[in-house]
Amino acid sequence: MVNNMKRLREFDAKSHLNEDVMVYGLVQSKALKPMRKKNSNFIIIRLQDRDKVLDITSFDNVEFIEGSIVEGEVYCFGIAVKPYDKGQNGVSCIINQNEDAIDAYSRSQIWTLNTENREDYKNIEPNLEWADEKCLELLEFVKDTPFGSIAIDLYQRHMSEMRVYPAASSYHHTSMGGLYVHSISVANTTLIVGKNYNDIFEKDFINLKLLVSGALLHDIGKIKELDLNRDTGKVEYSNNSVLMSHILSGILMVTESAIRLGIPDIYRDELIHLIASHHGNIEWGSLCEPACIEADLLAMADNMDATAYRRYKAYTDMASNTSKSEWKGNGILKNYKATKMIVPTEI
Repeated sequence: MVNNMKRLREFDAKSHLNEDVMVYGLVQSKALKPMRKKNSNFIIIRLQDRDKVLDITSFDNVEFIEGSIVEGEVYCFGIAVKPYDKGQNGVSCIINQNEDAIDAYSRSQIWTLNTENREDYKNIEPNLEWADEKCLELLEFVKDTPFGSIAIDLYQRHMSEMRVYPAASSYHHTSMGGLYVHSISVANTTLIVGKNYNDIFEKDFINLKLLVSGALLHDIGKIKELDLNRDTGKVEYSNNSVLMSHILSGILMVTESAIRLGIPDIYRDELIHLIASHHGNIEWGSLCEPACIEADLLAMADNMDATAYRRYKAYTDMASNTSKSEWKGNGILKNYKATKMIVPTEI
């Protein structure tokens, strides 16, 4: 069996259409689903290997599989790969069954791989060290201001959560630690852009330390909005996401910090405005629209960072000068990867 197994991150389902294969990875989740025309269920198992996922389905032996598979453990599945227009990437992966098996245990082609290191399969953000270094620089930059005092207070209190939480469940920066890397990237971008416009117009046009502090904290409420299973990396939206959203949660966290530190109301309120308006428009989830240049730049940098992440992920399996379309959220995202720059050699 071992010689025929394929690790998920090295497995391309489309290249194995109409074949039986064995693929292994970490079980991120399992879910029972009702069959529409039958009084029974089927099961969908989401297999994960770093940033790659594969949904595997079984219509047979469902109760046994649901009861025996443990989320966060590594398994190998014998599957049949079939073309299916509505399936993930146009394929359907069905767990093979041994029809002549004498019991439920030996019927489904599933094997536990206890010797595998589960940590190696988690989808962990690869740029955490970059973020650590840049975070220290940014906090050093803002530390002599009331805004920076709040940012430092909240990062000290919640760094352990920031470094493992994703920024979202599906839209952008979905890996563990994605929230941290996204927040630091947005803050770094706003500093660069803000300095540019202070050079063009006048040096005090943009309050850079308010801007960077707001960028560092704009999504901190997501540690309240999301529920993360640290064993599997599975993320779901919490009750808090329904009751108040990450924006309101972040505002409450800033307010509590300002009270602890004795920060004057005007500085607290300016920082709150950046968090409240960072989605740009009310119809996109902001509590209000940006009313100052610092809020404008934060909203644009937040959107730019999320867009860059989605393009980067889409480009992973694309060659230069090619295009593809994929369903994202509420519409089709069209991707084109430009021709690589060719640097002429010296003559």
